[in-house]
Amino acid sequence: MRFFHISDLHIGKQLYHYSLKEAQSAILEQIVARVQEYGPDALLIAGDIFDKSAPSGEAYMLFDAFLDQLAEVKPQVPVFLIAGNHDSGERLQYAASFLEKHQIHIAAFPPGEEGERLKKVTLTDPFGLVDIYLLPFTKPSYVRHLFPEGKAVSYDEAVGAVLEREELDLTRRNVLLSHQFYVSGSERPMVCASEQGYLTHGGGQMAGAFPGRRDAAESVREAGQRSEGGQMAGAFSGRGDAAESVREAEQLPERKPLPEERRAGQEGVLLPVSVGGIDSVDVSRVRQFDYVALGHLHGAQWIGRPQVRYCGTPLKYSVSEEKQEKSITLVTLEEKGSEVKVETIPLTARQDVRTERGTLEEVIGRARRGTGKDAAVYIGEDPAAGQAKMHVDEETAIGQAEVCIGEVAPDRQAEVCIGEMAPDGQAAGEEAWGPADDFVSITLTDEKELFHPRERLEEHYSHILEVRMDNSRTRAKLSAGAEGPVTLEPMALFRRFYQEMQGAPMSREEEEILRDVIGKVEEGEG
Repeated sequence: MRFFHISDLHIGKQLYHYSLKEAQSAILEQIVARVQEYGPDALLIAGDIFDKSAPSGEAYMLFDAFLDQLAEVKPQVPVFLIAGNHDSGERLQYAASFLEKHQIHIAAFPPGEEGERLKKVTLTDPFGLVDIYLLPFTKPSYVRHLFPEGKAVSYDEAVGAVLEREELDLTRRNVLLSHQFYVSGSERPMVCASEQGYLTHGGGQMAGAFPGRRDAAESVREAGQRSEGGQMAGAFSGRGDAAESVREAEQLPERKPLPEERRAGQEGVLLPVSVGGIDSVDVSRVRQFDYVALGHLHGAQWIGRPQVRYCGTPLKYSVSEEKQEKSITLVTLEEKGSEVKVETIPLTARQDVRTERGTLEEVIGRARRGTGKDAAVYIGEDPAAGQAKMHVDEETAIGQAEVCIGEVAPDRQAEVCIGEMAPDGQAAGEEAWGPADDFVSITLTDEKELFHPRERLEEHYSHILEVRMDNSRTRAKLSAGAEGPVTLEPMALFRRFYQEMQGAPMSREEEEILRDVIGKVEEGEG
């Protein structure tokens, strides 16, 4: 039996202030294309279908289109999905009974009553039966009825109590879907900077969002994006991203990457860092399963043994994921007791998420050399032997490349990408995406003062996430009289930012709005 393992779609997510609707739609279509190509026996989706517990109508429509496209694949592929910590179980459970009749199996809550057990579906192949168990994201409070009243329960104990009640048939192959933070003894999986906040305290998205190791401006930005509808992002900033302006105003240096350690010859990446520990579940709890399809972490890796695997996100959802290679995990189960085969099928995003570093002229120069949007290409009948005539001019207006087909350019014009292969699934003549269209975090190293550097960069890069300065002045400013970065609580930080930007303090009404947004985020409602 072969099945696809994906997770953490985070449908409806924004990257800074940019919508990812088109990027997510394209990657979901790519997953459907791979389902058609490989014909797996099942598709496992291990949680975090949506990015927010109250998804927008647009997010629902995007997921609906994904399921509809999967249903068109013949023979139809059963879909198994569980709720993650970002999902609302009540919303995900809607129409689950109806969907099950169409081979879409949903588990939104762990067992809530004494006699209740995990949702289990049995599939058959030439080697026999395969039992698939669905364990949604589980907090101790969800299963407190399984413990004596008043007992303090850890995440490890909560998940263990749920699984211990399951009577696995060990003569069959058993597969588990789970969305938790798993560890193997003292070994911890690799985590991204964007994940550390909600991994600290049981999946609460705001817990730990303001640790001392992360700069305060980034924390305010992320807090704003997690609030409902992004109310905080840009609430008092004309540019649309308050924290980004704080970062530019204070000229914070580049954040140092976390050290990574690789096991020789293994794809799994293990990072020996502590992320709190109280929400962790030890892999010994799932030792009886032949394969464990995990969701929760954004980087593909295994923990404890190769058959306990995080497949990672299909898209890069933060700059800290720049070096990650996104993929679908393809799992092959043969007869019971044989080695489980795990492969990856690469996914190609239409826009990358990456960093640029250098002087202003160096960064602009790389955009001019690296993107096809500096070129105008004309294909017509005049050139001899059918050779296309190509004109490349660095002075061509950015984003104005044209394709002209025939002796006279038709009304339909399309952008093209020169020098790089078009993203997977992109047909000739469709809108092309080049490196200058990537989501880019830029660090400028110029020692001289720059006049409106962001405006100049925006002429060459269409999706700038942030612009930082890192030079001798900014480093001296940070190090002078301080052992490390000063972290303010969010309200104080935003008061200071507002005063610097507006030249006046926030009004009482504005403070109430901000306090309400921060309160919602801290309660985990964002």
